[in-house]
Amino acid sequence: METLYKKSLKIIQDMTASLKGDEELHRDVTQELILHFEESVASYRKEGKTEEESHDLALKALGDPKLIAEELADSNKSRMKIRAYIGLLLKRILVPASLIITVWMGMHYAQRLDLISLLGYMPDGPSMKKVEASLSESSRFLLYGDTSRTTRSAQERAIWEKHPENKAYFANYARMLLFDYRNKSLNISYEDLEKEFRKGEALDPENSFYNYLLASILFEKGSEIAIDKKNEKNPSQFVIKDEASLDAAVKELKKAKKKPFYKRYYEVMLNERLDSLPETKRLEDDIVKIAFSAGTLLPELAPTKNLFSKIPQYVETKELRGDEASSLLDCWEDFVRKATPDTWCLIDVLVMDAIISISGEKVSEVYRSFGNDEAASRTLELVEQANQPVANWKAQRENNESYDFITKQKGGMLASMLLPALDEPITEEDLRPGRMAERVIGEQFVLTIIIITLGVMLVATWAFYLNCKKLMDGNSSPVLLLPTGDLALKAFGLGILLPIGLYFVYTRWTGLSSYEFSLSFEWPRGLAEFLLLTLTYLSLSLNISASYFAKRCKSLGIPVETIINPIVGKIFWICLSIAWLFCVTKNGLLGESQHGAVFLTLGISLLLFFIVLVFITLRKAWISRKSHGLFFGSLSRSLLPVYACAVIFLGAICLPYIQKKESYFLSQDPLLFPDTKTGFFSALEDKVTQRLKTSMEKALME
Repeated sequence: METLYKKSLKIIQDMTASLKGDEELHRDVTQELILHFEESVASYRKEGKTEEESHDLALKALGDPKLIAEELADSNKSRMKIRAYIGLLLKRILVPASLIITVWMGMHYAQRLDLISLLGYMPDGPSMKKVEASLSESSRFLLYGDTSRTTRSAQERAIWEKHPENKAYFANYARMLLFDYRNKSLNISYEDLEKEFRKGEALDPENSFYNYLLASILFEKGSEIAIDKKNEKNPSQFVIKDEASLDAAVKELKKAKKKPFYKRYYEVMLNERLDSLPETKRLEDDIVKIAFSAGTLLPELAPTKNLFSKIPQYVETKELRGDEASSLLDCWEDFVRKATPDTWCLIDVLVMDAIISISGEKVSEVYRSFGNDEAASRTLELVEQANQPVANWKAQRENNESYDFITKQKGGMLASMLLPALDEPITEEDLRPGRMAERVIGEQFVLTIIIITLGVMLVATWAFYLNCKKLMDGNSSPVLLLPTGDLALKAFGLGILLPIGLYFVYTRWTGLSSYEFSLSFEWPRGLAEFLLLTLTYLSLSLNISASYFAKRCKSLGIPVETIINPIVGKIFWICLSIAWLFCVTKNGLLGESQHGAVFLTLGISLLLFFIVLVFITLRKAWISRKSHGLFFGSLSRSLLPVYACAVIFLGAICLPYIQKKESYFLSQDPLLFPDTKTGFFSALEDKVTQRLKTSMEKALME
């Protein structure tokens, strides 16, 4: 009987031999004919026919073997061609493309890790080098000048030389020249410095900036402050070293007083340079701009401050009286009235406040020592009025203890670093874009890790398939099972799209997720949520795909082996569901002090559970590959396109979408680097600076 059945099967297999170019189709049609054959045999046996008669009649019922073979070949020719193209797409295009995406994503996001090194001021960091490499020659020249020159001032001078009528470029060069002049190792003489500053004075004759700079340097040359420890009442003593330098300084102060304004062109220069940098699309673009802005030198602040602190002592030491004394004592007022409108960052405002406070109070003391109480009182009143805006701001900062906590809890990492010192009123809505930008960056890195993991799984599955194929010694070959539309809908619709869509709704719109807090504040819960999402769509898509392929193998007559104990699988899904429920309702279950460790434990525990399941599955498959090599080989071969499609979907669709959201959130951030680029470190600092500057200007004019 067994020989008779084998003989009949051999005849049926000969009928379908023309379909062997498509192993799945060949097995499918063969199994269908065998099913019809076995049903016919059973029917004839019921009619009382012998086994041999039943087989003969059943074969005759199928038809002429040669005719059937020809009909099968003709009817399936176009179908086989289409399936061949699909198989070629899966094997030769999708799988290599997914590996290319995996390698590219790994390299790209490894490079993006350098943005972490730029969270402090690191203008020479790798991101800055990357930006520099992308700039045009003219943009690099505007940023750094002629870098072939040896000194910073010479490099900046090249920019002015190219545009000799540009006042902002010369002022930028003059500041760098002052910076280099104070570096004694460069041996720049005062005569050379003065010669260059006179060029600036000729270019911008109404601007008192160069005269005040020269007066500051001359006072440094002509005097010093000596400390007399024995004189407890007044240990700081003004000492004249060079009378001629001080006389020249007084002349520069008189010239400065006659000029209508004081302008250093910081904003003009910085804004031109920032405009030459790439448009902000990634967080590192913002960090590069902030780092570049932070590298802006303000070399005139210290000597200017020293100048106006020394002038009252100079008047005392020289024992000047009358109009000559009053003119020098009151020159600080003229300076701050002209210079306050030119302040452009918070440091500038604070230095101006210090000049007002130190100079005004010392001038008041000198007036009182001269017996001019009226002038002394007037000076103190002006000092008090002009200092009031900064004093109020400082008092507000000291009294608002919750501000630092709010920015760290609701803001991003940059906001928590740059904004607490400002203590400017902000809302949670103001902090949200920066927080979300850093969140989606975190998603990009985690998604890249997932893509790399899938790429590794793809390579491992391919190696396992080759091993199974080798063990079969050419007797048969693992079957590539082409996915149906129903499988694609379930695996990608229910297995991937639905979990990712629900995660998007949960994190962006429900207000229940960790995305309501900063990444640094809620990172354990954020990590747990992303691990749960990963486990959900990986488990769903793999379970749906593997179940379909197992059923398909069974229908094709391939012996099937049970991979995972159903009870263990149910336990995993129950734990996963409980974990999601716990994440959604955490606020009512845990206190803030304990939920971080719990979520971290929860996420890692489920991940380990999943890894153990995968390990058990792989171990069982490895042990059973000799007895069920055709099944495991077909399963692994058919899962390759599934992994490939998952990598392509995540890498070519999900990641670009998340990157666009990063750009969107950065563009919506009202606190850090606005489009106008008027802030020094942040838009909020610009807001504080403008408010304090306006208040000080108003106080000085009253």
